[in-house]
Formats: sequence, structure tokens, C-alpha cells
Amino acid sequence: MVMSKKFAKMSKDKRAEMGVGTMIIFIAMVLVAAVAASVLISTANTVREQATQTGNDAINSVSSGFDIKYVKGTVADGENTISQMDVFVQLSPGSPALRMTDVILSVTAGSVSGELNYTLGVAAAKASSGSPDTYGAVLVPPAETGEPFAAYGTVQQGDLVKITIKFVGNTDLAIMPGDSVNIKIMPATGSTTMVSFTVPPVLSEGTVDLR
Repeated sequence: MVMSKKFAKMSKDKRAEMGVGTMIIFIAMVLVAAVAASVLISTANTVREQATQTGNDAINSVSSGFDIKYVKGTVADGENTISQMDVFVQLSPGSPALRMTDVILSVTAGSVSGELNYTLGVAAAKASSGSPDTYGAVLVPPAETGEPFAAYGTVQQGDLVKITIKFVGNTDLAIMPGDSVNIKIMPATGSTTMVSFTVPPVLSEGTVDLR
């Protein structure tokens, strides 16, 4: 049987093989590009999440803390010394809620200094009854039973807190006229707030504005 000239010409045409090879290469490139794109998208999402978390942590570390509104002292009856200091504070703008159990006070008054802690539920009683190394804290007006502060010692935005200091360096507070006083409020996370002042040279019985 004699092969026709047309069939013989088609059998020698290499264009079909080249087309299949090109298609295979194209598909392989598409698959490689798809895998690469998937890896890039996954990496970008991971980096974005890490950047967001880092940004939030940075914001919290800067904004978390307290603003000191004012400080007043109570002059001991018949003595020319301050036996109690009340520090009124609020959360800094943008600060998340903070627990007083995570807040340490560092107090220097004259030649004595010490660090004070807050213990939920018994701190106010200790501070009033005569236990060193503690400070009292109450909301103004007082928190009702069941509120976050009463239940957990949690301070929220808008809360005004009165911190009462009756001890420094394991001894009763006895600040003399002319003494330098430094108070640092240090939350577990966030920025430290500090206030410094000098006690007036003359004290009268009652309360005195210190800052």
C-alpha cells in the first residue's frame, strides 16, 4: 500500500510536539507561581499578625498606667507631722483596665523609703489597722458590691481611685515639714508614674494639699 503524500507530510510535522512541550512548560510555570504566591501570602499574613501584635504591645506599654490628679496629707493631732497621704489617680487616656494587685508603690519620705503592695480584700483593713508594707485603695465614690473594683481590684477608664499611704519602710508615716517626698506608681505592665514635692514648712491640723 502506497502512503499518500499528504499523510507523509503530516507525519514529518514537528509543530505538534513543540506545542505539547510548550503547554507542559506553561503548566509547570503556573503551578510554581501558584505555590510561590501561596507561600508569599502565608508569610505576609504571619508578618502582618506579628506586626499588629507588636504594635499593640508597644501602645499598651506606653499608654498603660496612671495619671496622678492630686495628693493631700493628714496632719496628726497635736503633732507637726503628716501621718497619712491620699493620692488620687485615674487611668491614663487609652490605658486598658489595670488591677491594683499588680501595682507597687515606691515611696520615699525624708530619710526613709519602702515599697508597698495592695492585697485584694484585706489591703484597706491592713492599711487602717497598722500592718506595714501595704497601702489601701478605694474608688471615689466607693465601689458597690459586685463591681469590678470591689470584686477584683480592677480599675477602669473613668474610675477615680484614692490610694492611702500610712507606712513607709515598715514604720508609721511621719513626714516632717520641709521633707522631700517621692511617690512612684509602678504597674506590672506599662509606664511608671512619679510625683515629687516638698512638704510645706508649716503644717496645721487637718488636711493639707501637697500636690
